[in-house]
Amino acid sequence: MPKLRYLLLTGNAGIDGSGLSALQSCKLDLLALDHTRLEDAGLLRAASIPKLSHIWIDHTAVTYDGLLAVAGNNYIHPVAHVQFTKEQMEHFSCSAGKRPKSPSSWMSRQRRNAAMCCPLSLPK
Repeated sequence: MPKLRYLLLTGNAGIDGSGLSALQSCKLDLLALDHTRLEDAGLLRAASIPKLSHIWIDHTAVTYDGLLAVAGNNYIHPVAHVQFTKEQMEHFSCSAGKRPKSPSSWMSRQRRNAAMCCPLSLPK
């Protein structure tokens, strides 16, 4: 699947994010996970996909804290028009300005955070 660029899993109730680490070798630009059972830990896994720039997360179990947990990723832009308020998304965008310049430092921090909450989330 290395050439996979768009993956639309909208409405798939079997998706909770636990298998997203299998997409690490893909060059995904867009991942649609709206109307799934995606949770915060799954969002962290998705945010670790190297080329992923847009992820749709409306109507999932992702919390605002889960959204803020991926704010350090310079490349990912969550699409959530219903899930979070306009103010929350603006706050997320402002947090984006404080993101580290190096994706590797973000990945190191995410590995530490993920190891605490979900041991299978990020590859070494």
